[in-house]
Amino acid sequence: MSKMFLILISIILWSCSNAVQMGSIESVSWLEGNWVTDKSNSSSMLTKEQWKLENQEMKGVGLVIKNSDTTLVENLSLRMINDTLSYVAEVPENVEKTIFKLTSYKNDSWKFENPKHDFPKSIEYIKKKGGFEAVVSGGDRSFKLIFKRD
Repeated sequence: MSKMFLILISIILWSCSNAVQMGSIESVSWLEGNWVTDKSNSSSMLTKEQWKLENQEMKGVGLVIKNSDTTLVENLSLRMINDTLSYVAEVPENVEKTIFKLTSYKNDSWKFENPKHDFPKSIEYIKKKGGFEAVVSGGDRSFKLIFKRD
């Protein structure tokens, strides 16, 4: 009986330590660097993200470029807010920062949600070999961006 109890405690502690690791700034440090969307779809639109780890926070800039003109610039960050990894977006049209809280993570996938935001309500980063996918969704709208190192 005591052996079973020790095994159970070990499993619980391992699960908790894994959750803390995945829900931390360190778990997303692989984002550091410059990223660009895959141009294989021959679209005239390009999305870039630049991330840098500073003072226990991933700071980023997102750019949307259409026909060589920058049409959107947003300041991004991944940081701990009330012990929860959060994705924070600052866009020119919004007075307030928009905060998406980490709601799920598994393997190489981090999902951030803000059900009160108009669009998007969910942003998911999925680490892939050589890059990542960003899935942006809310309501009946959704799109996926495939990034590779720039």
